Amino acid sequence: MDSESGNEFTIVRFGRSTINDLRKLTQIVFKYSPSYDDYIKLFGTKDEYLGLIAYHEGKPVAFFGAIEMLLDTGNFIEKAAQPVNIMVHPDYRNFDLFTMLYHRLFEIAKSENISIFFGWPNSELIFGKLLRWKKCCNMIIVRFKVKTVPYAKLLYKLSFTRKAMRRIIGFFVMPLKVQISDEVSKLFAQNDGFEILRNTQFLKQKASLGASIIKIKGKLVIISADYRIKLGDFQQMDLEEFEKVIKFLKILAFFCGMGEIVTILNPQSRISKSILDKYPGNESLSLMYKEINNNTVSSKLNLRFLDFDTF
Repeated sequence: MDSESGNEFTIVRFGRSTINDLRKLTQIVFKYSPSYDDYIKLFGTKDEYLGLIAYHEGKPVAFFGAIEMLLDTGNFIEKAAQPVNIMVHPDYRNFDLFTMLYHRLFEIAKSENISIFFGWPNSELIFGKLLRWKKCCNMIIVRFKVKTVPYAKLLYKLSFTRKAMRRIIGFFVMPLKVQISDEVSKLFAQNDGFEILRNTQFLKQKASLGASIIKIKGKLVIISADYRIKLGDFQQMDLEEFEKVIKFLKILAFFCGMGEIVTILNPQSRISKSILDKYPGNESLSLMYKEINNNTVSSKLNLRFLDFDTF
């Protein structure tokens, strides 16, 4: 575990050995504590991750981390990373820890040949002005309402009924599930701008976080659920095929007591444009990025709902 002192703070490289420290900080900042296994699912099984924790007198007070991914540029594969779980202890928000950790992590990413940071920050102003990230586009959220008894929203509020909700969803989804393989993974490539590589490793990581690949009307889609059905990605299809998928998902949502299906689309991709012509949706978070090495990444990033760390 490498560490570096900065004034009164000690900066430590984040890894499996410091997950419990991050859990403690998360409890203080966000009032909940994901399990150790939840963090393993998010960051992977390596001993060391792309992230930094700041300590003061042995107490974790700030964190800046990122999930590593592979970016398919069409001609070659680049290493990319999505910052996640950024937090500062409420008693330490006047010490510039956010930017300190970011700039140090940027240098680590550069030394490890990562080409780009990307994400959907809650504050476009902070990332644009303070960290000098560039804006790619505003994502578009599209909602499909479902007429049902919306019991899922009520069940999802409590942890013990939430587990029951997941079992109900699993019961309906199980017959539709498709096994993850290289052949299946390739079907989700849109070949329309720079996109996160759809490979077996990526899809298995998403599956560990709750996503399912299912086949509907001969087409593969990736969904997850909370109190809604979330449509994260889908193989190439025209508008008519997409509407058939949505119609089927509405039936599934009806029996699961879910009041809507939601997807977030990148308006720059061809497949999204055909859908948005009929279902305009509303602007969602801004897709932003910061080039780190080689300046090989343009503003044409075809990233989708599945690529969100929160999907």
